[in-house]
Amino acid sequence: MVGILRSQLVEAFAKGNHCDSILYGDSTTRLAERTLSETAKGRGGAIPWLTGDGRSPHGIKIVYPMRDLLRKEITAYMAMAAPPLRPFLVENTLGKKSSASSKNLTIEDLMGQYFESVESNYPSIVANVVRTSGRLVAPPLGSQHHSVCHICRLPLVSGAEGLRWSGEQEGPAAPTCSNGSKDIPKLCFGCARSTLNP
Repeated sequence: MVGILRSQLVEAFAKGNHCDSILYGDSTTRLAERTLSETAKGRGGAIPWLTGDGRSPHGIKIVYPMRDLLRKEITAYMAMAAPPLRPFLVENTLGKKSSASSKNLTIEDLMGQYFESVESNYPSIVANVVRTSGRLVAPPLGSQHHSVCHICRLPLVSGAEGLRWSGEQEGPAAPTCSNGSKDIPKLCFGCARSTLNP
């Protein structure tokens, strides 16, 4: 949820300051982490908007200029650059966490650990995840009146809003509003899963 709020804040700031584009400094490694973590959280349909260059559903162009660079390549460059860029490097502490405590990690933390280990020995796997997600095409939005998720504000795929409550076996009961009404805002699958009570 923090990532969703952060991107909405950045986009609102960009719109408020009449910016044409938003440039994110995400590396190939970070985009691969996001691709798999968002897919695991049920937001796979939003991958073209979350990791690809192009226009967001809200009209601002999103660009990832470092999408072809691995995290370790950026770190190596920062160590060699003059003037030194090393002070601006934020160290990744995910790999230093004990695997015994992995039950307390978020999906993002688990993906970070995974790609940190994969990147050092098999960088082509990281690049393949991003190249494959780059081939995904965002569905056309059609009219200005398309349905959007009330939390992440991404377009909903027609006929696939929220959870398929009636089709789940032994799944959770459909959520209700605090007043008991079943007339709840439309949510995408990922946001609906994120807001369920444990």
